Amino acid sequence: MGDSATVASYESLKQLAGLKFISRLPETFGIAEELKREAFEKNSFLSAVKMAAKETSADYQVAGFVREFDGYTYRFIVVHSSALETRKENTQKRSIEKALTSMTKKTAKLEKEPFACEPDALGALQALKREVENKGFKCGGHVETRKFKSYSKRGRPEQTDEGSVEVTYHAVIEILGPDEALYQQKLKEDSTFVLITSVLDEKVLSNVEVLREYKHQNSVEEAFRFLKSPVYLGQTLLNRRERVEAMGYVFILVLMIACYLQFRVRKALEEKNEYVLDPGNKKNTRPSIKRIFEILEDVLVMITPQG
Repeated sequence: MGDSATVASYESLKQLAGLKFISRLPETFGIAEELKREAFEKNSFLSAVKMAAKETSADYQVAGFVREFDGYTYRFIVVHSSALETRKENTQKRSIEKALTSMTKKTAKLEKEPFACEPDALGALQALKREVENKGFKCGGHVETRKFKSYSKRGRPEQTDEGSVEVTYHAVIEILGPDEALYQQKLKEDSTFVLITSVLDEKVLSNVEVLREYKHQNSVEEAFRFLKSPVYLGQTLLNRRERVEAMGYVFILVLMIACYLQFRVRKALEEKNEYVLDPGNKKNTRPSIKRIFEILEDVLVMITPQG
């Protein structure tokens, strides 16, 4: 199991040939976008499932595909996350506001620009309309004529100089608002990610089980983050390979004990409906290994001789 770096390139995938693996597929592969679009177009998603027992936990929907990719056959699982959609929705709102501000400035600038003939103004109008629509906005537009008097000399015209009437053409674009259907589709696609696995048989591992196995990766990474901390693993000089291996086993044992301690503390807090206070008086019912050790640092252990 691995993150998207595991299959970061075609060469990485080839190195995994013959191995059973589950990984996130990087968005840099074009097939990721194709599978997302197909999943939504064909409405291939299964009913929403939860990966955690809490009511507030994210809902996931999965859609499975088997495809040949770079000469090998893989199973791809498109995953939609309700939690990811909530985060992406806030990001999208800011993106829409930013794009609207940019496009409004461009349309205002174009409206001031005079064109000598209607075809030129119409061409500029159509070009900017396409740009506005590509940004996800609905818009309307037209070419309007503006007349002004032109005189033969600069400065205040003489009474005898009647001047001549000239006509300029201007491209006027009105932005009507974001294309809701387009943005909703983009939001759905942005709220999904694609998993890739070499386990093709759904009877061995269903699409939901593939997702569940992938989600367990976070727990493993959190545990090993504890081992990588320089507080616990400082500079150590070991000249022999056997000693390096022995040190590795020692730290794995330490990790097992730390994880068991975390499990016992979290379970006790849940059973007693209690919590620990984090900095800022924030209630925490699932403290990390690091937080538990920080709390235990204030505990003084005294050993007295038995009488």
